[in-house]
Amino acid sequence: MGDSRSASRFMIVGTIVNALLNPFLIFGWLGLPALGIRGSALATVIAQMIATTWLFYLLFKKHRLILAFQVLRYFYESIVKFPLIIVALRALNDIF
Repeated sequence: MGDSRSASRFMIVGTIVNALLNPFLIFGWLGLPALGIRGSALATVIAQMIATTWLFYLLFKKHRLILAFQVLRYFYESIVKFPLIIVALRALNDIF
């Protein structure tokens, strides 16, 4: 059957990382800038990126998922690269 434990673990890890990062980015602890609600959004994005990276690691290493190179290239260029550039530019604009 399916692997529901891993899905639960991804959600739990994402939630815990988000909860741990929130005060640091919202209130500016440990010398980080106090970003308010933007800090909460950034913490959520970072937590989801960590959980997604772990998901892909599990899919490729444990379950031996193999994707065609063209699919990976399309995924990187359209779904990962462009939004990350926009998010980085917006974050830099908001911080500075």
